[in-house]
Amino acid sequence: MRSIILFVLFSCLVHAGEYNLKSPDGSLQLNVSLESGNLHYKLTKNGIPTIRKSLLGNRLRKHDLTNNLKIENHKTYANDSSWSMIWGEFDVVKDQHNGLKIFLSNGSVKMNIDFRLYPDGLAFRYEFPKQKNLDRFEVIDESTQFKLSRNDQAWWTPAFQDNRYEYLYEKSPITNLNVVHTPLTVEKSNGPIVSFHEARLIDYSSYALKKTSPDTLKVDLYPWADTDTRVYGKTPLVSSWRTVQVAFDPAKLVESTMILNLNDPADKEID
Repeated sequence: MRSIILFVLFSCLVHAGEYNLKSPDGSLQLNVSLESGNLHYKLTKNGIPTIRKSLLGNRLRKHDLTNNLKIENHKTYANDSSWSMIWGEFDVVKDQHNGLKIFLSNGSVKMNIDFRLYPDGLAFRYEFPKQKNLDRFEVIDESTQFKLSRNDQAWWTPAFQDNRYEYLYEKSPITNLNVVHTPLTVEKSNGPIVSFHEARLIDYSSYALKKTSPDTLKVDLYPWADTDTRVYGKTPLVSSWRTVQVAFDPAKLVESTMILNLNDPADKEID
């Protein structure tokens, strides 16, 4: 069984409209900032830029939660616990992370973003809480960006193609990408290796990654077949975790337990 320990995290530095959070081992640093109503984030590994300033947010059918945002509140938390696997490659999994939750509003509708920094990566997800002005809703686009460098090399398979997942992985600069599946692995020109994927995908659309400029990938939610709607939602609802695993040794990506920690515990133990 998993045990959770939450407490106030004093290593989160807060300035006007700007929040800085470090991973438990100090190797990863997250910066979240609100500028002219747009929320951005960036990530460094041992001081090396890993994800440059990138946009966050969602567009709903009747509400834009990308622009004109205001931060209403924030909270920090931390966890240091462990749990036993029912079946898998580890007997015991350590779950150590520092967290930051940002409470946002566009003046009419509220949305939260929950960030977690592990020693081996970043995870974040969107929350649409129960609220007066939002009950049933449709997500028509997600604005989440991952801004990299155009010389970064990627291992990828194409998305939205006839053969679906039946493709061999190719390696090329990210400038050659169009729309690709996750997991997507990128070897950055400045050192770190980054893997993009998701965790706890429940009652939400999965996503591909679409190149929107030579150095930028954007979340591209899979649409319903007969409409441009990506998600039919009812509050309260949370997205899957967007995961960014980071290491200097590719073997460390294989050994990472971050996604295991982000998925829900098993309903029952198996003898």
